Amino acid sequence: MAGDHGKVIAVDLQQQMLNLLRRRAEKAGMADRIRLHHCQQDRLGIEVEADFALVFAMLHEVPDQSRLLGEIHHCLKPSGKLLLAEPPIHVSGRKFAKEVTVAEEVGFRLVERPHVRWCHAAGFVKANVSGMAHTRQSAEKS
Repeated sequence: MAGDHGKVIAVDLQQQMLNLLRRRAEKAGMADRIRLHHCQQDRLGIEVEADFALVFAMLHEVPDQSRLLGEIHHCLKPSGKLLLAEPPIHVSGRKFAKEVTVAEEVGFRLVERPHVRWCHAAGFVKANVSGMAHTRQSAEKS
């Protein structure tokens, strides 16, 4: 997805998962294109501008989903995209709908419901947060 010149930042709380990814990337000849980042329990701790973020099968494990999604929102370029996918075995349809709502509350706009095998999935774009706040204030006054 990143193309021949793109870079990938892989973020995980578990160092052993990053080590596994590093070994797989080395075998595939792609290690120079992947930056591994060991995050903290309560924050990502990265300052980058990214085009795309993938939150795959893990948001349900995060105690403060709003904070995480807010950090991801902050890291994305103005036209940045987010794909959120969760396995139904861990996340019910109702819980996934709540995760989608949290993403919208931090400034993402739902644009698609792509098919991701064995997952609930939602595609978002980074929305203009100040514009959203203005829209919400106007709606509340009505």
